[in-house]
Amino acid sequence: MQCGYIVVLCLLAFSVQTGNGLRCWSCTSSREHHCGDPFNSTFFRIEDCDYNFSPNTYNQPSTTVCKKQKQIVNGQEQVIRSCEYKKETACIQSHAHTPVKVVSCETCSNDDGCNTAHIVTPTTLTALLPAVLWAVASKIL
Repeated sequence: MQCGYIVVLCLLAFSVQTGNGLRCWSCTSSREHHCGDPFNSTFFRIEDCDYNFSPNTYNQPSTTVCKKQKQIVNGQEQVIRSCEYKKETACIQSHAHTPVKVVSCETCSNDDGCNTAHIVTPTTLTALLPAVLWAVASKIL
């Protein structure tokens, strides 16, 4: 039974996440066609938002979010994935007399790379793994 405790404690120790900043995909489908939908992440690096944004300056929010915006520019759909400061205007709609029409805009800050398709994240699986292993180990030992 002690072996089961050791295994579970080791798994819990390895599943602890450090305090890194939010990381988001950063690309534009008008320049990189793999950035559109469906998104192909193998062609892009994930960007550390806190590293690439300057420190908090006067009147700027300090929290970052991931952003995915779909827009129509001169009749062509574009997808933009980026880091943004968390603010009410992050997904502001364009004015009627501009060539850009925002179709959809979403921000998120719950997981790294959240500005892509919705998937089960490794951190979710890591959180569930110790409980499953505990149940299996208690039955075997």
